[in-house]
Amino acid sequence: SNFYDFSDDVREIAYEKSDSAIITVSFDNMYQNCNPLALKMFPGLKKLSYNEELKGDEFKDIRDILENKIKEYYSNGRVYEVEIKEINKGGRVVGKVIWLQDATSHVEMVKFMKDYQSELSTLVNQKTAHIIEIQNKVLLSMSDIIEGRDGSTGGHVKRTSYVVSLLAEEMAKTDMLPEHQLVFKHIPTTAPLHDLGKLMVDDALL
Repeated sequence: SNFYDFSDDVREIAYEKSDSAIITVSFDNMYQNCNPLALKMFPGLKKLSYNEELKGDEFKDIRDILENKIKEYYSNGRVYEVEIKEINKGGRVVGKVIWLQDATSHVEMVKFMKDYQSELSTLVNQKTAHIIEIQNKVLLSMSDIIEGRDGSTGGHVKRTSYVVSLLAEEMAKTDMLPEHQLVFKHIPTTAPLHDLGKLMVDDALL
C-alpha cells in the first residue's frame, strides 16, 4: 500500500515549531521532556536528564506552575497563559503536560480596549463639563440682563437663588428628591430664570 500515516510527523513538527512552551512531567512531577521554546524560557532544563527531579531555584517557577500558583507567565516580554493537561491511561494519571500558550496579542488587545475606554470616558466627561460650563455662563448672562433691567428684580433673583439652594440642600437630606439628585444640581442653577419673562414687560408696568 502507498498509504503513509503522517500523524506522528505532524505531531513532531507541531511539538518542535509550536509558539507554546511545552514541558512534560511524570505523574509525580519528574521531568520527562520539553520543546525548544521551553528550553529557551527555562535554560536549566538542558542540564536535566529524563525522569530527574525539578529541584533548585531555577525550577521554582515550574514547580509553582504545577502547584497552580501561576496562571500567567511572563518571559522575554511575552505573556503566556498557563494550562496543565493530564495524561490518563487505564483510568489513572501517568503524566502531565505544562502548556504555556502565547497570549501576548490577546493581553495587549484587552489593555488597548481598557485604555481606549478610559480615554473615551475621560473625553466625554471633559466635553460634558465644558457644555455645563457654557450653559451656566448663559444662565449667568441672562441673570445679569435681568439685574440690569431692574435693580430690585436683580436683587430678588440672587436672593431667590440662595433660598432655593438652601431648600434643595434640605430636600436632598430626605426622600423628596431622586437618589441621583439631578434636580438638586439644577434647581439652584436655573432659579435665576424664574423672572426671565419680565424682560418683555414694559418699563411702566415694572
